[in-house]
Amino acid sequence: MKTLAVIFTFCLVGVLALTEEQKAKLSAHKTACIAETGVDQQLIEDAKKGIAADDDKLSCFAFCMLKKIGAMTDDGTINVELVRQKLSDSGIPVEKIDNILNKCTDMDYLPFKADDNDSYLMSL
Repeated sequence: MKTLAVIFTFCLVGVLALTEEQKAKLSAHKTACIAETGVDQQLIEDAKKGIAADDDKLSCFAFCMLKKIGAMTDDGTINVELVRQKLSDSGIPVEKIDNILNKCTDMDYLPFKADDNDSYLMSL
């Protein structure tokens, strides 16, 4: 289940048409999230290629990025309207956006809930 969240994060970030200023901000978020989570950078690169490892640090990194870009609220809920708007602005058809959001928001782990092993996720 965490793997889907990781892929969702990279898909969301990957489709956004970003200005140079936004790219710099995203890079700063990435650097901060790597430092906060201790994720192996190779796992991030693999996830960008669609190879998402079932790794707690990678999941924490994905959640950190979602929170920093505003796609997730502090309580772990996906900000559906913001995500819908960002994806729509990127030219993705509404039907595909609805399909993506329905799959994500119907999952048992949304809003993201921390257990003893994932307590870090909610502390970001």
